[in-house]
Amino acid sequence: MKRLAIACATTLFALSSQAQGQLQAQPVNPNYVELGITSVKFEEDALGYSIKSTPDAMRGILGRESHDNVAVEAMFGVGLGHTSVDVNGQSLPGANFKVNSMYGLYVTPKAVLTDNIEGFLRLGYAYAKGTVSLNGESAADSDNGFSYGLGVRYHFDKTTFLNVDYMSYLHKNDYKATGLTVGLGFKF
Repeated sequence: MKRLAIACATTLFALSSQAQGQLQAQPVNPNYVELGITSVKFEEDALGYSIKSTPDAMRGILGRESHDNVAVEAMFGVGLGHTSVDVNGQSLPGANFKVNSMYGLYVTPKAVLTDNIEGFLRLGYAYAKGTVSLNGESAADSDNGFSYGLGVRYHFDKTTFLNVDYMSYLHKNDYKATGLTVGLGFKF
């Protein structure tokens, strides 16, 4: 996966030196905010069991472009409710999972791909907390670590854009939490 991230970063930087589009032609405020819906996919292998759940979350990004091709971002998110838990492909009756919160800090290299489209990588750190419940009993746990992702933004104009990205929020030896987000962003 590290090789994929390095290859994507190299491609983005190569394209950014060649693609000179509308986005770079007119300066705008370097601050932006994104708000989106994330479909989180949680997968864990524990004691010979394959455990999966797909809760939804509301995710926000607050960013600042420090250069034409680099931004610094803060991520925050909250769960949108409980979802079922599957064990070895079967729904576990009475069990549910919820994302309580997510936070992160990222460096985001980006490149203009066409006049209205830019691609980006996110590399940084994330913290997440979740709660699992079974027949009225619940337990919460949290973890943190390296986080990365890639995505694209379609700019409707100089201040409004559509964002789609895929993130690996946490990836440990026995579990991983990934997510696909679709959102709307505004420069200010």
